[in-house]
Amino acid sequence: MNFKTTIVLIALLAVAGLVVLLTNKKADESAQQTAQTQQKLLAGVSSTDVDKIVVTPADGKKIALAKDGANWKLTEPVAAPAQAFEVDSLVRAITELETTNSAPADAATGLDKPRYTIDLATTSGKSDTITVGDKTAVGDSLYVKLNNDSQAKVVSADLLEKISKPASTYRDPRMVDLSSGAVTKVTIKKPTGELVLAKTGENWNVVAPTPMPAEKSDVDDILFALTGVRAAEFVAEDTKDAKLYQLDQPRFTAILSSAPAPTTLPVGVAAASKPTTTPTSQPADVVIKFGRYDDVMKKNVLVTTSQTPIVAKVAATVIDTINKKPLDIRDRKVLDIDANLVSAIEIHSDIAATTRPTTKPAVKKDVTIKRRHEAAAPATAPSTKPAMVASTAPATKPAATTQATTKATTTMAAATTAPATQPATKWEVASGSETKAADDSKVDSLLSQLHPLRAQKYLEASTATTQPTATYTLRITTQAAAGAAPKTDEIRLVDPGNSQPLVGTYNGLTFEVDRFLMDRLSGDFLKGSSSSNEASPAPAAPEAPGAPFGAP
Repeated sequence: MNFKTTIVLIALLAVAGLVVLLTNKKADESAQQTAQTQQKLLAGVSSTDVDKIVVTPADGKKIALAKDGANWKLTEPVAAPAQAFEVDSLVRAITELETTNSAPADAATGLDKPRYTIDLATTSGKSDTITVGDKTAVGDSLYVKLNNDSQAKVVSADLLEKISKPASTYRDPRMVDLSSGAVTKVTIKKPTGELVLAKTGENWNVVAPTPMPAEKSDVDDILFALTGVRAAEFVAEDTKDAKLYQLDQPRFTAILSSAPAPTTLPVGVAAASKPTTTPTSQPADVVIKFGRYDDVMKKNVLVTTSQTPIVAKVAATVIDTINKKPLDIRDRKVLDIDANLVSAIEIHSDIAATTRPTTKPAVKKDVTIKRRHEAAAPATAPSTKPAMVASTAPATKPAATTQATTKATTTMAAATTAPATQPATKWEVASGSETKAADDSKVDSLLSQLHPLRAQKYLEASTATTQPTATYTLRITTQAAAGAAPKTDEIRLVDPGNSQPLVGTYNGLTFEVDRFLMDRLSGDFLKGSSSSNEASPAPAAPEAPGAPFGAP
């Protein structure tokens, strides 16, 4: 490489370095300029300061929102509660606007004929007006003007998405302002009659038409459906045309009461001990009326409430939830057997013959299971008798006789000591005058299904089948404390076949229960059967052969 080439390379390198330096300097200056020009449009105003906002589009149909204590309300085009999170989102979008550039506020910006006008008022009494013009020719930006400024400001065009929403976006769709936990009484008037539910303590009961305990989860579903009624669409701002929507004679009417439930004084407490002061006023009942469906598709139903006297469409699923019969919401607990109090179990099985999938004969079987009552056993098993038998055996007895005697002695000793090594079972199966050890785990498994016995659903009347595959009658005898008379509960179960739930009857109730209970009833309860591993008893010792004819 010659000297001239080296000089040229050095010069090129110097030029490149100078270009890089100037480029970086220009970028830094541009960044500083951007930082200096990017600032809040509404300096010194935060979203929490705003207590009123009015958005007026070019057509003049304004949306006005105002703070009402801690809540927002819609004042135009209608007076109604507003959804706080939607209004807060709108206020933040406006108060956090940042401008990055300025331009003359001329016709080119569209500010001479604004698309929207936004008026803000704050808690300190300050007010601002923002006029919104056209979008910029390049970039996703928008021209706006603050108050009477001569210059237009450039902001993000995302503002348009917020201020172009309809009034219904900000309107609170809730039609009932009452929490489900505050409700103490529900009255549902329907074409088939009236259903009344009342709360006592933490429990719910059906009061009318027939008193009965209620299933809490079913009542909760009804409460959530009624207190959670939400408008899918607002139809009318008043109920002057109630007849048009069948709300003058509603198909269903629900009345929610939040008044404290009356308390019952314990027996023996004098009336004078009642509180002397009572609330001067009770919370007003909330009345919800359900009219006709909105169309033939029946997806929505027309509703009005005493708290929100307007007409709105709500999801028709609420009708399915509240249109219940008393038995539909009855407590699923049919009975509850305490296994510790059970003294006897009787099972009568009547199983019909089958030909498919296999041929099986009809079976009728009775099983009685009793709790074992053991007497106190002696501390040590007697051992003198076997010793006497051994010692009194004749010395001249033949060998065969001596061997048989020894075997008999061994068998007696084993029988005497067996209870010490094999503890007695808690339950025993009785057959006539004989009893056999029961498999405690199988008995306990059956009793666990009755603690409590829960129905899948209740039936209006016995659902008898023409040819039931099996019927079971279960009698449970329990012994109460303090020497009270034993009590016997009888449950009848019918297997309709085809893998359908069992149909049970108890104490005047008819209900369906899981087929799993049938497996517990049809098993063998003897200890050592099927899954039990009890050892088989030892075979009896053979009798000693007779003495030879003529022996002394």
